[in-house]
Amino acid sequence: MITIFTPTYNRKEYLSKLKKSLDEQTDKHFEWLIVDDGSCDGTEEEVKAWKRNVTDYKIKYTKQKNQGKHIAFNLGVKLAGYNWIICVDSDDTLDKNAVKIINHDIKTVSSKYIGIVYPRIMKNEPSKSRIWEKIDHSSVDIMELKDFYKIRESTIVMKKNIIQNIPFPKYDNEKFLAEGWLYQKLTYRGKFLALNKSFYIYEYLDTGLTKNIWKVWKENPKGILEILKEKYKIVSLNYRGINEFIVKLKCIININSLCIATGKNIFTETPSKFMSFICYLPSLYVFYTRYK
Repeated sequence: MITIFTPTYNRKEYLSKLKKSLDEQTDKHFEWLIVDDGSCDGTEEEVKAWKRNVTDYKIKYTKQKNQGKHIAFNLGVKLAGYNWIICVDSDDTLDKNAVKIINHDIKTVSSKYIGIVYPRIMKNEPSKSRIWEKIDHSSVDIMELKDFYKIRESTIVMKKNIIQNIPFPKYDNEKFLAEGWLYQKLTYRGKFLALNKSFYIYEYLDTGLTKNIWKVWKENPKGILEILKEKYKIVSLNYRGINEFIVKLKCIININSLCIATGKNIFTETPSKFMSFICYLPSLYVFYTRYK
């Protein structure tokens, strides 16, 4: 069985759509764990009403002071009742066979894997990527999906006994830390099994993190800079050739431009003063196009 974990903040309307997709699951062997990150839109009352009526699957709900999705994630991992966890955002939905697919795969996956990764489907764009056909049944880590295969979004099922020992840190005066922080740590723990099965449906809301990512980065620079510096380190250890150069270049330009936007000293933050120096002009361009 699995824990479907949903961190949420003022998403009552969309949470109802997710619940409808869970009600329609062909396999009800799961629990739905909701961690409310301080919502003030009636989410708590809505979920408590659901809990009084649902019988096919268990709903667990807890509320915390607004601290950010990553801190809600920590609490969700702690409270999860099963070892396999999938995080489903409150504005996304699942195909009716999602739980059936996952429950089948976690029973058959080799113990050498720390999790399973699947494609995501953009709402109203159900086409499958040929890249997933290429990597089906192969060993990957999440960084490879983005850097080598240019896969921006994926569905990740992880083991609680692995990720519970890697809690997200909390930075003073910051309420955002990208999930990439965790995926970087997992590169040292093992590989994921890639399976070309689609059941997770997502969309980008105008008020969501993805469409406002540069504003979010500027407001939460400490954690973002740590992610970028750690990525540079991982690339130096694991990548070679042109892939190493391109990913390092992107890291440096991202670090430079974020430092410019937030008034931080580039040469104090950068993992390569030489690259930051030669990339200063391109970084200025990125700063003006991204943060201004």
